[in-house]
Amino acid sequence: MEKISVFLDDIREAPDGYVLAETMDECLNLLKNFEIEHLSLDHDLLNNTRNGTMLVEIMVSEKLFANRITIHSANSVRLRECTIP
Repeated sequence: MEKISVFLDDIREAPDGYVLAETMDECLNLLKNFEIEHLSLDHDLLNNTRNGTMLVEIMVSEKLFANRITIHSANSVRLRECTIP
C-alpha cells in the first residue's frame, strides 16, 4: 500500500510532500485507502461539528491508524478540553 503524509486543514496550505485534506471526510477517505506515514491535524474546521477531535474518535472506533500524528491547531483552549477514550 502506498505511504502518504496528510495535512488536515481548511485554511492553511499543506507543506511540501503532504496531501491536503480540507474536510474530515476527505481525510477519512485517505486513511481508508493509503498507509499514512504522518497525519497533521487541525482541530477547528469550517464545519464546527466535524472537526479534528471527531476525526480521531472515528479513527479509534474504526481502527484507522497513522504511523505518527501531530496537531497544528491554534486553538489550544479546545485541545486541552479534548479527551479521547
